[in-house]
Amino acid sequence: MRQFIKILIFSLFFISFLFSQTNVIKFNDIDFPKFTPSILNFYSYNNKQNRIDVFIQIPYKNLRFVKEGSLFSASYEISIIISDFKNIIYDRSFLKKLSTENFDLTTSLQTYDLTQKSFDLKPGKYSVEIIVTDEDSKKSYKTRQNIEVRNFDDDKINISDLLFVSKINEKDGKLKIIPNISNNIGNLNDTFYVFYEVYSPVIINDSLEFEYSIYDKEEDVVLSGKSSSFISDNTTQVIIPINKKDLIFGKYRLYIEVKSQKYKNFISKKLIGKDFLIRWQDLPISINDLDLAIKQTSYIASSNEMDSLTSAKDQNEKLKRFLSFWKNRTPSMEEYFARVDYANEKFKTHREGWKTDMGMVFIIFGVPDNIDRHPFELGDPPYEIWDYYAINRRFIFVDESGFGEYRSVYPIWDDRVRIR
Repeated sequence: MRQFIKILIFSLFFISFLFSQTNVIKFNDIDFPKFTPSILNFYSYNNKQNRIDVFIQIPYKNLRFVKEGSLFSASYEISIIISDFKNIIYDRSFLKKLSTENFDLTTSLQTYDLTQKSFDLKPGKYSVEIIVTDEDSKKSYKTRQNIEVRNFDDDKINISDLLFVSKINEKDGKLKIIPNISNNIGNLNDTFYVFYEVYSPVIINDSLEFEYSIYDKEEDVVLSGKSSSFISDNTTQVIIPINKKDLIFGKYRLYIEVKSQKYKNFISKKLIGKDFLIRWQDLPISINDLDLAIKQTSYIASSNEMDSLTSAKDQNEKLKRFLSFWKNRTPSMEEYFARVDYANEKFKTHREGWKTDMGMVFIIFGVPDNIDRHPFELGDPPYEIWDYYAINRRFIFVDESGFGEYRSVYPIWDDRVRIR
């Protein structure tokens, strides 16, 4: 193996690649997530079918706005393709147009356009593909999710999937909710709200009690409480408040359960849960674990900087130091952690993608200008060559085991960057 590496390194500098079978790939853009999807189950009275609501949230910053008179305008197309893994059930496209007089909004991640589309489906498993195409740049971004359309018990009291609420507006005596698709409640007030529907086979004209429990990532209950609502129809919309002031930065899961001694034989035993985050507005959407994000920062942080980040007395101080570390850095925090997400998706082996040699190089240096892939070399293990022209760097990765674990031939550090 060592002999192969020596020959490979020699050949890189003295032998033309024109005579070898190479797969040359040029990267101009990485398909980082550009929008946030969410798919929720609701009951439908349409011939034993139930309803899914598809929410799509896209920040203004991820669209190309064009000056038109006094306005800045953008348009994009949403395509939603739903299949049962054999046949396409729905294939629909929608054109959205936006405009604003404020240029600053066109570069904002906090200002976004929200789309909701509903589809009736029989209970079962489906694939949902969502494609967003910017009409000006023609760039497309897509995501695919496998979902299960719930089978609500027709003779039981059920509740729908849970929807977090960003804002509640009242107009003409009616409440209008603004959904929180990101499921991050860190930027909301101490009290946040959860919306769901209650389905009852009979109109009970009585109050039902709902118990909620919030679990942390160690699966310990950190918050619990009760709420009640009067059920006066077959479908009742419910909004419950939850005080989160004692919750710290991190991942959580909320469960809501219907409780009633009087109607206990008519209540579905299915427990409805939903994951959510508490993180601060200044952090990229991909960061939902501050301690993990600090570990991932170690590729570009010095020993003293890492000591400072990890020795903070509490989470608030740790966050303050973390934000200070990233101030005016290149790459930006947003770009860096987008690379981390991409590395975790594309370079994962038995280790997390960001911990692999390929992941490390990608996170530090970004998208290679050129990649030579040699997956099938007779008598030699697969290898790849990554070139970064601007910094005059070349990285060689060899899959010695044959199981996709590409390791760097050279130590991945120089006088410009330090690796921990």
